[in-house]
Amino acid sequence: MTIFRDAEAALAAEWLAAMDDTCTVRTNAAGQGTYNPATRTYDGTPSTVYAGVCLVRPRGHTSTDRAEAQHEVVDYDVYLPPTATGLAPDQQLTVDTTASATAPADLVGAVLTVMEIGLDTYNARIRLGCTLDRGTG
Repeated sequence: MTIFRDAEAALAAEWLAAMDDTCTVRTNAAGQGTYNPATRTYDGTPSTVYAGVCLVRPRGHTSTDRAEAQHEVVDYDVYLPPTATGLAPDQQLTVDTTASATAPADLVGAVLTVMEIGLDTYNARIRLGCTLDRGTG
């Protein structure tokens, strides 16, 4: 089992070295609070669940009709170290910094909604499936 554990640790170290962005994941202290559709935020005082390194990568664009207006929704995969805890769907993820030269200029400061959470086979990273509603287009 030592070989497997060494390989697992090496893979986790590779992913950690690739995480050159930073982000903060927040939720409300009393659960998710009350969702306000006008501001697309939860009312209440948010608490930080995770703050640190991450890797933000776009997954795709979709357009959807909401309240008779077309919205551009961008899907992102955000990777966190496997030590991140307290993550749950519907939490808010803020991209604090990005080192990617190809990232959209307005990605820094953007607030994404966590839709799904996944672990890889070797526990080398946590993948958050997130969406960013860019509003009407």
